[in-house]
Amino acid sequence: MINWQNISLKRGHRTLFSNVEFSVKKGEVVILKGRNGSGKTSLLKILAGIISPELMKNNETSKIYIGHKNALKSELTVQENLEWQSQILQCHKAKIDEALGHLKLQKLRDIKVRLLSAGQQRQVCFAQLLMKDASVWLLDEPTSHLDQLAVSRFVALVNLHCAKGGSAIIASHDLLSFETITQTIQLP
Repeated sequence: MINWQNISLKRGHRTLFSNVEFSVKKGEVVILKGRNGSGKTSLLKILAGIISPELMKNNETSKIYIGHKNALKSELTVQENLEWQSQILQCHKAKIDEALGHLKLQKLRDIKVRLLSAGQQRQVCFAQLLMKDASVWLLDEPTSHLDQLAVSRFVALVNLHCAKGGSAIIASHDLLSFETITQTIQLP
């Protein structure tokens, strides 16, 4: 189980949220909801260790963060992007083939990212989830730009991760149907 306690964040004189607390057990999904600007992305970045909160206490675990903007270099191919990401994630390049195969994206391997649709680019980002053995996935608007088939594949991917004992914390405006949703956290 992972516990986060006393998470607070101020931007200037504005408090985005304060004293947020929640736990996630293995195999569970938590959905973050809230208006635009309510702090969903900021909360995910705090959990990922990208930004510092005012006050936070948690027990550490392996995690991976996929933001709402695709961290892909447009002039590189899909393969080159994933090789670059494998260095950042400190994982073996052999995982790239497995990830592309699992996501049914092998045919995109040698195409420059700038030539892919927004939905295809988003799916390429999901390959990172399969490349790194992280128990917690922190996902910001993961289904933006995805068609219905891609959303179904994403939900199946999260369900598989949870069935293997992983968990996910997802910020989303979409109604997603996972096998296990433990809680929805509504930010002000």
